[in-house]
Amino acid sequence: MHKVVVLRLILIACIGSFMGFIVAQQWHQSSISTPPAQTLCDASQQWCGSVNGNQAINMRVTSSLGNKVITPANIKLAVTGATSAVDMQARITGVNMYMGQFDLDFERQSDQSWQANTPLPSCNTDAGMIWQVSLLPPYSGDFYFTSSAQDIED
Repeated sequence: MHKVVVLRLILIACIGSFMGFIVAQQWHQSSISTPPAQTLCDASQQWCGSVNGNQAINMRVTSSLGNKVITPANIKLAVTGATSAVDMQARITGVNMYMGQFDLDFERQSDQSWQANTPLPSCNTDAGMIWQVSLLPPYSGDFYFTSSAQDIED
């Protein structure tokens, strides 16, 4: 009888630990996967800035449709303000949906201007897709932009 009670307590402890682990993972994912609303600047609507050391770096994302980034689409990312940049790279990831990640190499346009072009994966979400562009070392800065799915006419 004593062994049965001990086995039940062990089983309850294991289930409790597992549930605690699941809850902790979900909390961690929700806390890192959604940028704070008050700091979200939509780079597909305006120039957005970030500070890298003593340099203010700005980014703007456009498509052939101007401010409307509709997937699938080719997008252009423009960066200004990186005066000491020798080369510049960034990584794009989905924020509200996993869409993989891909790296971009920027080409210098002038002393402080960089540009990258890339196709954007197709995404079907009614609320729109939020993307994160993170500058890769030695630079830092996270920028966000939104896209919507292309309407398909029957």
